[in-house]
Amino acid sequence: MDKKKVLMVDDDVDIAKMLKIRIEGEGYEFMSAVNGKEMLDILKIKKPDVILLDIMLPAIDGYSLLREMRKYEEYADIPVIILSAKEKKKVGDLFILEKIAFFVEKPFDTKDLMEKIRISMGDKKMNKKRILIVDDEEDILNVLRFRLEANNYEVLLACDGQEGLDKARSEKPDLILLDLMLPKIDGYKVCRMLKFDKNYSAIPIIMVTAKAQKEDKELGDEMGADAYVPKPFDTEALLGKIKELLDKTLNMKS
Repeated sequence: MDKKKVLMVDDDVDIAKMLKIRIEGEGYEFMSAVNGKEMLDILKIKKPDVILLDIMLPAIDGYSLLREMRKYEEYADIPVIILSAKEKKKVGDLFILEKIAFFVEKPFDTKDLMEKIRISMGDKKMNKKRILIVDDEEDILNVLRFRLEANNYEVLLACDGQEGLDKARSEKPDLILLDLMLPKIDGYKVCRMLKFDKNYSAIPIIMVTAKAQKEDKELGDEMGADAYVPKPFDTEALLGKIKELLDKTLNMKS
């Protein structure tokens, strides 16, 4: 049986040497290229199962190289993991448009990268946490969806309170990001109806809203909200709060 192949495209030879040892130790075949031309030459000979692609490459950057590769049908389905020193929030819609499996920021944790390689190959199913975003602002929905999916969460969307309530009940997500000023049913009522129902009361709810007065937060606390994040929010801080509440819920179940 042929080994699954990992192609790394990065001009940092030290990183390549380190990952070669780790990847081959996992039973995969390791191939490497230091620029776009070498990558395209390798693709003509062997089709990799996963590509690890740096952004800052000589002559042609990683995103331009990826776009060029996607033009060919035989390479359109290869999972690509971007390796970069750039922050994820600077990537924008390219993450979605160019069909990137994962974005890994340098310096990276090798164990975490190997997990993403295995998942990309289908060797291990990822048990993603599901987060429901309830907000009537399309820009907010898109930004949060992008950042959450980039952090390996499954995302559900609702653009009004009634839809949010219905999806919370039918999908039973692991966590809810809930705006307050919503059409049909406001966020306070949605929160109260979920938190006062034993079937859904354990779902953590983070209120994400422009209503940042003290009395607004106090009312949110009365409705049972687990956290209150005012808009405009810091995405990294919000991600940290999401992880904190999910970890807390997991600890309570164990």
